[in-house]
Amino acid sequence: MTRSRLFLLVALPVCLVACLPAGPPPPGGDGPPAAAPETPSPAVPEPRLAGTPLARALAVALADTPVRDAAAAGEAAAEAALSRAGAAFRPSFNIGLEASANTAGADGVVPTARATQRLYDGGVARAGQRAAAARRDAARADSGDSLAARAFDGVTAWESLAVARQALRVIVDAQDRHAAVAAQVEQRLAAGAGRQAEALRVASRGADLAARRAAAEGRIAAAEARLAEIFGHVPAAVGPVPPAPPPAGGRPGAHPALAALRAETEAAEADLARAEAGARPTVFLDITGQAPLDDDPALGAGLRLDYPVGTAGRQKAAVAEARARRDAAVARRALETERLSSAYRQAAARAAALTREVAAARAAEEAAAAALADARAQLRAGRADIVDLLDLGRDLDLARAARLEVESRQRLTGYEMLRLTGGLMPALGLCAAGCGG
Repeated sequence: MTRSRLFLLVALPVCLVACLPAGPPPPGGDGPPAAAPETPSPAVPEPRLAGTPLARALAVALADTPVRDAAAAGEAAAEAALSRAGAAFRPSFNIGLEASANTAGADGVVPTARATQRLYDGGVARAGQRAAAARRDAARADSGDSLAARAFDGVTAWESLAVARQALRVIVDAQDRHAAVAAQVEQRLAAGAGRQAEALRVASRGADLAARRAAAEGRIAAAEARLAEIFGHVPAAVGPVPPAPPPAGGRPGAHPALAALRAETEAAEADLARAEAGARPTVFLDITGQAPLDDDPALGAGLRLDYPVGTAGRQKAAVAEARARRDAAVARRALETERLSSAYRQAAARAAALTREVAAARAAEEAAAAALADARAQLRAGRADIVDLLDLGRDLDLARAARLEVESRQRLTGYEMLRLTGGLMPALGLCAAGCGG
């Protein structure tokens, strides 16, 4: 076969298909899907925490985590599926050889080429594209949800280490006070003015402080291990997390998990539409060319109609399955909405209660500090027992530890409310890492 024959064989079908008018899709919804009307995104807080040591450390940690790699792989797979679905109305080309033989002894091999263009399929391709686009959006939202969960774990670990170190400092201060009282008791015993009971009480308090310090150091070690697991190392300066800004909107509408379920519901709706459209015929334009070695190239074109016959049972089952999957997706979305709404209401109630608890804890610490200061003044005037300082000091230490703990819970509850409303990543200025909205 000459080069000119090969060129004509391939070029003519390609040119004919490429020159087809790109008119509007016929009824039934073929062609690329129309852009869906954009809905306003739920309000999210401004990035008030961006630039803080916590936000900077989280940005580095989220940029290098297997969670991000897994999320990126899921998004890439969804994008590939969308690209594949979008190719449904692109022409396909085939080149082959056609061998023939007959009883008269005439046989031969004829090069052939075919170009096929889908013209109408009742909406199957369009629904497939909508489903793939929705699953792409769901993958992006799932990615944002995974990263937000990792960020919240980082916030919790950061705060846990900061509070554990604060609690240790309280115990160290108590040990310093105890050492001063113990020295005075020993001097009194040496001068014959003290009592053995005082020395025993001092020793008991010292042992209790040593046990509390060992427990506090254990909590610090555990918190450092968790922080290193998330951030890759233990940052040099880890203080209490800054107060979280109030969540915008006061509802979990912007939570990435809900965005993913909304997209999954849209995908299920598109799958149902595709299943229903499967009973409609499909129309193709076929353009074929042949280049016999002993004759001029031949070119032909025709419409081909594919219509499923005798598949009513399978078609009905496919539609029923797709409808059940759609209903299941709607139910999952409703359940998750209720779960997140309930969690937010509980967090809001805790936040209100913690505001009162913080005020009470601070008042208790102030009262304990005042009692200790008064006891010291009474001791200098000779009207108090030196060992009473240990008991009052212990009351102050416990009040201070309680205040630190309740303030920490208040801060973490603020971040939990941000997480439940989808505002954690925007507030931290980490939307570049993926907010899932």
